[in-house]
Parts: sequence; structure tokens; C-alpha cells
Amino acid sequence: MAKTGGSQTVDRALSLLDALASSRTPMRLSDLSQAVGLNISTTSRLLNSLEEHGLLRRDNSDGRYRLGYSLLHLATIVEQQTNLHELADDVLQRLVDDINESSGLSLLDGNHVLVVARVACESQLRISQPVGTRNPIYCTAAGKSLLAYQPEDRIAKILSLGMPRLTDLTITDPAAMRVELDRIREQGFALDLGEREVGLIGISVPVRNAFGEVVGTCTASGSSIRITPDRIQQLIGRVALAATELSERLGWTSGSDNGRSRNQLMKGVTAFTE
Repeated sequence: MAKTGGSQTVDRALSLLDALASSRTPMRLSDLSQAVGLNISTTSRLLNSLEEHGLLRRDNSDGRYRLGYSLLHLATIVEQQTNLHELADDVLQRLVDDINESSGLSLLDGNHVLVVARVACESQLRISQPVGTRNPIYCTAAGKSLLAYQPEDRIAKILSLGMPRLTDLTITDPAAMRVELDRIREQGFALDLGEREVGLIGISVPVRNAFGEVVGTCTASGSSIRITPDRIQQLIGRVALAATELSERLGWTSGSDNGRSRNQLMKGVTAFTE
């Protein structure tokens, strides 16, 4: 088959894939043609090419198109080739440049939270949390942000291990922690206002993968001397933007769920400041 391509052909083909991804359900030829603004013959030709490469497939029973299995293969390769440092470092660096506080990306590691990427600010009051640091889940912003989105059985297991008091603000009662986790899910971010260490403030927003699952958390942290209550509202929005960018790099697409999460976050920020 002769190549028809230039950048316009590639752009049109990708727009068809985007339309199918946005629809979340199979689409007819006519619907795809209308969605991308192309005539039927051009749309059909592009769909045939994409089908040949396994990037989409057509249902023999009704002729509707859906995304193809080759995309799963490509996604697996991307995941295998993704280094978390490469994924996060430039995003975290921009966040640090913006807010002049340290930032990091953390994941759950058993019953702890593990720092997997970190960029420190230049302030003398910065908090030292190098890559590889493992912190408690129940008394850190990153830990609570991750714990809030775990299955119920895992939450129950972690809370059953006990929550030793580290400061006067540490939540040690499982019922109170469940209230805190409900609040985190409702507002879309977690705070540590000195629960692990007096004078340490943490602000954490979940990072999601392509399926919308919370797989990590983006955190800004610093001294309460610098991160005052009035400044927290400002920082939540900055951390949320970084978390959104990291999520998009993991395949989370901007759509209704994304918009709902942002609106939810803004409601949480407003509630926090009232």
C-alpha cells in the first residue's frame, strides 16, 4: 500500500484514536467521521490502516470500532521503560522553583511510604528526605494520601498495626483516622501539620495511573516557619498541578473524572481556609 502520510495524516489518525479513547464505548464509522470532522471516505481509509496495525479493531457483528490490543502492548513497553526518576524529576524541579519548598514523589512500600524521587529547595530550613527514605503511613501527608485510596481490607490491616504517638498532633485512634481518610478523599489532598515531627508541614496530592488508580503521591514539605496557614492554600494548588502532570505522564487522561477531581480539590481548599 502506498504511503499517504505526512504530518496531517498522522494527526488525523491520532485524532481518531483520541475520539475512541474519549468515547470509552465502541463507535460507528459515521460517528467517528463526525467526531473528527472528516468525510466518510477519508475516515474509513484511516480506520482501515489503524486496524491493520492493531491499533483499533472492528466488531464483526455491528461494525463498531474500538481501541486495539496493540495499544496494550505499547503501554506495557512504556511502563517497563519508565524510570520514576526520569518521569518525575523535571516536574518536581519546576514545583520547587515555583514554591521554593522541597518536593517529592512517594509510593506505598508494604506498611510504609517510600520516597522514590526528591528535589530539595535551597532554603536552610529545608527538610531532608532523600530518595529511599521510608516513613510511617499514618502520620505523614504522603502516607495518608496513599492510604485513603487503598482497599478497605488493606486500610484495616494497616490501622490494626497501631499508630504510636509521635507528637501531640499524631492521630492514634483508628476511628479518628477513618474520619481523616474520608476527608482526604472528599477534598482531594492530605496535610501533615506536625503529626510526625513538630514544625514539619507536608502537603500531598494523589498521582493516578491510566486506569484512574492512585499509585503515588506528589508532596511539598517544609518548615512551619515558611509554610504558614495562609500559604497552605496557595501551595495546595501548585502541588495539585504537579500531581496532575505526573498522572498524565502515567496515562491518566484529562476528561470528566479529571475535571471532577479538580473541582473536588478546589472545594477542599475552600473548606480548609474557612
